[in-house]
Amino acid sequence: MAWASLGLSLLAANALLFQTLASMVQIWNGSSTYNYCLLIPLISVYVAWQRRAAIAPLAPRPSVLGMLFVLGFGCLWLVADAASLNEGRHAALIGINQSLILAILGREVALRLAFPILYLWLALPTGLFLLGPLQSLAADMSTHLLRISGIPVFQQGTLLEVPSGRYVVAEVCAGLNFLLASLALSLVYANLLYTGWIKRTLAVAIALLIALVANWLRIWGIIAFNHMTGGGIDIGGDHLVWGWGFFAIVCLVTMLFGLAFRDDEDEAATTAETRSAAPASRGTRAGDGRRLAGAGALAIGLLVLPLAYGEYTISPVTRAEGPAVMLAPAQPWRAVAPSNDWSPIHLGADRRTRAAFVSDDGTVEIYIAQYSHEAEGRKLIAHGNELYDPKTWRLLGRGAASLTLNGRESQVSVVRLIGERERREIWYWYLVDGRVVTSLAMMKLLQAKARLLGGTREAAVIAISVDTAEGAGAGLLRRFAAETRFQPTAWFAR
Repeated sequence: MAWASLGLSLLAANALLFQTLASMVQIWNGSSTYNYCLLIPLISVYVAWQRRAAIAPLAPRPSVLGMLFVLGFGCLWLVADAASLNEGRHAALIGINQSLILAILGREVALRLAFPILYLWLALPTGLFLLGPLQSLAADMSTHLLRISGIPVFQQGTLLEVPSGRYVVAEVCAGLNFLLASLALSLVYANLLYTGWIKRTLAVAIALLIALVANWLRIWGIIAFNHMTGGGIDIGGDHLVWGWGFFAIVCLVTMLFGLAFRDDEDEAATTAETRSAAPASRGTRAGDGRRLAGAGALAIGLLVLPLAYGEYTISPVTRAEGPAVMLAPAQPWRAVAPSNDWSPIHLGADRRTRAAFVSDDGTVEIYIAQYSHEAEGRKLIAHGNELYDPKTWRLLGRGAASLTLNGRESQVSVVRLIGERERREIWYWYLVDGRVVTSLAMMKLLQAKARLLGGTREAAVIAISVDTAEGAGAGLLRRFAAETRFQPTAWFAR
């Protein structure tokens, strides 16, 4: 009855959140970075099955704490949905599934199955926030390796120039895919082969370090080989095969080396028997069938509460779109036609504005994308929305700056790019619920607050840019912002 109640509850929860589940599986299947996630549920079930003897003597006891976790993760899903944050919805769905196990089977069973339950967190397609630091680190370490090997190299951000050509350490070369796959593999490897926490921790730490170093060696090897042979590797495709092939060999060698330190099977078996022999719950193995069925129904009922409130707040936006953001630069700025070199992309925007203004010191280009409200396929922050075309531009670096907007000092984000004919610096910020923000987390929280508690649901991104190859730079952007009145003023009030 316990397994039936749990199975039906898991089925009901994932049916209620089927769109969230489908979007997560789509990412697993469509992104090479997260392909390993397809194996995580299977590995978790396998490890749980390996521990079936440890839970056999226990009687399931529904947990109040598990019920609270179901409700809490349901509320997390509600906030993430209001903020159109896929990562938050995915995390909430995983947490709901884990909490249902605790809520129906109880604390003792959940403790015995702690590893396979917590291992499900690795199915969360996350970690993109690590791309920037990993990309910069990979570029720096590759530069050191090239210099050690006697190849002269000039580095600017993620751009590496050697005598035979120019290379960019792109985001796909940052090594995030290797790092995440290594974490998933090393955790289950260490759990199955070692019994002590020291060995397990060392095994995971060494695996992560090897994944980083292997990626640095891969980048160095590709550049060095092309430099010495005059271009023997197709940077557009072959290096991906080289990368995964090299990573597979490194993983295999590391795992074979780790076998030498595995704990004795008799010791592991003794440890498992000791855990199984610990004081267990008393009562029938089936438990109280009616109580278990009620626990499953109650857990799903608690989950439905935040989902129902979310449906209630989704009412269609019938009011007119908010006013367009207008610019009024002071003299001596005069309007000119914007260039075609810089073309940001924002899908589904209600308004997209391009403009350019010139003074004696140079030209500043403006880009504004506005959304009256967010919905599927029309989000300010979404895959495919970029402040530059990645096919034309390469990222040199990111940063932050301060400027004056309508008489108020504000922080903005900075992106530095290099193209075939020019270099460009972009300063940008977001307008959400009447606030100027640069933090994506704050932007999402303000969007959730506007939908769930009331507020302005319009959102926009404003970017100002200069061609730094012409000698213009931060000073020109700061002066343009200080001498421009942005309308409506209410959007810049806080």
